[in-house]
Amino acid sequence: MSTDQLSPLRPLFIGLGVVVALTLAVTIYCGAYTQRFANFRDIDASREKLKDIPMEIGNWVVKNEIILEADSVRDMQIENGYIARQYENKETREQVNFVMMLGPTGRVVVHTPEICFGGRNYQQEPKESFSLPGTIPDDEKSGEEKFWNVRFVNRATQGERTSFHYAVSSGDYWTAVENPRYEFRRFLYVYKIQVQAIVSRGGTDPAKDFLTDTLPTIRQYMSPCR
Repeated sequence: MSTDQLSPLRPLFIGLGVVVALTLAVTIYCGAYTQRFANFRDIDASREKLKDIPMEIGNWVVKNEIILEADSVRDMQIENGYIARQYENKETREQVNFVMMLGPTGRVVVHTPEICFGGRNYQQEPKESFSLPGTIPDDEKSGEEKFWNVRFVNRATQGERTSFHYAVSSGDYWTAVENPRYEFRRFLYVYKIQVQAIVSRGGTDPAKDFLTDTLPTIRQYMSPCR
């Protein structure tokens, strides 16, 4: 085919080239964003280590194992990568539901209580952040760990609240940030912790007490994320 014959087709070839390049770029971006092509180095060992968190931590003892919904586990891609337990305080008899997971960053950080909990019988109160003393010994960081706390008022029980405390970590400090997808974008996978408890009107929050008592021990079963 001569140069003159190719000339009318040149814009078509250029357009096809642009489409192919854009498709490739989008595929690579989406793969990185969802960790589709990620090589989870040491992920299996880290997940097994997570499961070794003790059944008894101080005054908190496991009362029941909790099975998460299969759809949620599949959506977050945390098969074999989470523990879910109900702990009870031996002295106060307070109970909390504790969930900790290790999975793809883009999957686990978007599942928050504000999205996954509630209904017409519950009214969500404003989300707040709070700090707890850091649990990494001899670390040079600020010494604080931040968590979100969001509560849902149960209209049927006249003020009883379901309280959630949650945070994300790359294996060091727990943090509460507005956009965890962006803040943790360089990590292939992250830890997420969530503690749920019922708070009576004027009562203390067992979820916060649980975190205060158990975080130093939980720290021992975490690994640096990549």
